[in-house]
Amino acid sequence: MRVLPRAAMAAVATSLLTLAVPQAAEAGTNGQQLDVFSHYCWWIDISGVNQDGTASDTGVLYMPNYEMQVGGWWWKGEVAIDCFDYAGAYAGVTFTTVPTSQSSDWWDVIVEPQSASTAAILPLTSELALDQSK
Repeated sequence: MRVLPRAAMAAVATSLLTLAVPQAAEAGTNGQQLDVFSHYCWWIDISGVNQDGTASDTGVLYMPNYEMQVGGWWWKGEVAIDCFDYAGAYAGVTFTTVPTSQSSDWWDVIVEPQSASTAAILPLTSELALDQSK
């Protein structure tokens, strides 16, 4: 299990803020900013391709609420969002495919990583829900 100490997370976040800020894309035409939703993640790390076609990574970001708009980072294509729980333990990853262009410049992503035991139960739960609706 991968665990990030709180001091390391704070140091990474602080150092990343001093790095070069990505150039802004025009709204909705060359990548999207992410609006991340999660009831589980306390920390997230977003990685993927930015508006210039360059691999990019936010580093670990503290997620104080259920919703967090990660502005100033413009993503397109496949993006990975790593999730860490309240103790800093790695909880899983969520992948999303961000469109290059859309009417808004925000792309909503729900990040709810699943443990192996939960993932095994979910298809059965979904099938039961479908059976009950008949």
